[in-house]
Amino acid sequence: MKKMFFMAICIGLLSGHSLLANEINRFDPETLHDDPTYAQVVTTNRVKTVYISGQTAVDVNGKIVGKGNLEKQAQQSIKNAFEALKAAGATFQDVVHVRIYIKGYKKNSKSQFLLGVQKAFQDLKTQPPFAASTIIGVERFDNADALVEIELTASVD
Repeated sequence: MKKMFFMAICIGLLSGHSLLANEINRFDPETLHDDPTYAQVVTTNRVKTVYISGQTAVDVNGKIVGKGNLEKQAQQSIKNAFEALKAAGATFQDVVHVRIYIKGYKKNSKSQFLLGVQKAFQDLKTQPPFAASTIIGVERFDNADALVEIELTASVD
C-alpha cells in the first residue's frame, strides 16, 4: 500500500501536478496601473477550470429582461452567471477572468453597467470577483434586444 502511495506521488510530481494547496493569486505588478475593480494578473494551480458561456439578460424561458435598459440587463446577466457557476460547483470567488461585451458602448456605458452589477451582487448577497477582466464594445448580439453579455472563467479545487 505504501509503495502504491509513493508511486502516485511520483507520478503526480512528474506530470506537473502540485501537492501544495490549490490557490488563486490575484495581483497588480508595480509596473502596471493598479485598478481596484480588477486584477492585472491572476495565476492558479487549481485542478478544475470552468468556462461559463456568455450570459445575457434572458430569463429561464429565453425572454429578455430589461429590454433597452443596460443596468437591468447587467443585473440579470450577473444573476444568470451566478446560476451557471453554482451548477458547475463554483462561486464568484473562484472566477479568474471576466470578459464583458456591451452593445453600442458609449462613455456612460460602464457606469450604467456597474450600477446593475452592484445591485445584482447586493441581491445575491455575495462579493463580485476580483479577476482579470476586459470590457469590449460590440455592434450587436445574436439576440437583437441584448445589450450586455458576460463570459467567465473560474478555477476550482
